[in-house]
Amino acid sequence: MTSAKSMSNSEDGFKGTKPERKIFPPKTCISCGEEFKRTLDMQATTWRTKKTCSRECLNVSRNNAAIKRNEAKHGAGCLDDKPCQVCGVIMTKADSFGNYVFIRKRTCSNECAGVLRKETYTVHAKKQTAPPKTLEWYWEQHTPLQKLIHSAITRPLLRKK
Repeated sequence: MTSAKSMSNSEDGFKGTKPERKIFPPKTCISCGEEFKRTLDMQATTWRTKKTCSRECLNVSRNNAAIKRNEAKHGAGCLDDKPCQVCGVIMTKADSFGNYVFIRKRTCSNECAGVLRKETYTVHAKKQTAPPKTLEWYWEQHTPLQKLIHSAITRPLLRKK
């Protein structure tokens, strides 16, 4: 025999029954084009934002978006094969490299990178630098008012010593 209280709970749907699950229509994957459905354990908010059928398709779509961003930023063909700047060997992008790493890569190996560093260092070392400025030149650049202000600030400091 059931009590009146338990009877009213079961009629309201609180005891022994689950509320009806909202049915969502199936979606089409943006990466592979296959149709996929909501799983039983998936929350409604997750289903609304989901655009791919699997983790693999999600990675593919993210990679495609990254390639489009890089081509917009660095120009079309930035991820194509390119020659080494030292020896001329054709370099291809490895899967282990990120896109940005390959875009910045200029040499095929550490040996070629060392050669390129030496070449750029010797060019840099041959630059002529301007001679150092003298104290007279420094004071010539100041107006009489700036000289007065500077002397007013430094004189009290010199007297204390």
